[in-house]
Amino acid sequence: MSGTFPSSPAPARISIRALQPSFVSVTHSLASQRRSRGVHRWAFELAWPTLRRSEIATLVAFLEQQRDEYSTFSYVLPRLSSARGALGGTPLVNSAGGYAVGTTSIALDGASNNVTGWVLTGDFVKFAGHAKVYRVTADANSNGSGQVTASIWPPLLSAVADNEAATLADVPFTVRLASPMPEYRIEPGLFAQFDSLALIEEPF
Repeated sequence: MSGTFPSSPAPARISIRALQPSFVSVTHSLASQRRSRGVHRWAFELAWPTLRRSEIATLVAFLEQQRDEYSTFSYVLPRLSSARGALGGTPLVNSAGGYAVGTTSIALDGASNNVTGWVLTGDFVKFAGHAKVYRVTADANSNGSGQVTASIWPPLLSAVADNEAATLADVPFTVRLASPMPEYRIEPGLFAQFDSLALIEEPF
């Protein structure tokens, strides 16, 4: 891990997609055969407007230290990493035996009591024991004991333990550059133009 992606200058546009490789073939009888690899990672593309040279300096200095695709770093996505749900409390995994790989429903405790919409569909969640970030797939309320069950996608790629912390606010993604660092140009008037930047999650 090599630092945290600078929060400024913030990109004007962030594109996000889920990469979930699968194999699909069609026979001569037009029957399809489908097989999923059972893996998942997030991919991002960031774009900036024309910047001043002073604005781009911090960004360029950080990216050059990553040695193109070699290093991983943490990135809290503007707007997207923040939760839509009300949240509250200190959520922890609530299962004596933890949860195995492939699980899609995670019980939590330590949430604020009796909160409607404690977590909402589309929010992200990350567990302390590994780098993968998951998407919440259903709204959930907390009960009077601060318990709530979060439905997630993809299924767990690594096991989580009882009392493992769950992060749902300002969720950090572990990423790397998806290709060598793009060039940037300094134009008359000391304005800088930076090509779009592709990042990819490193979930393990």
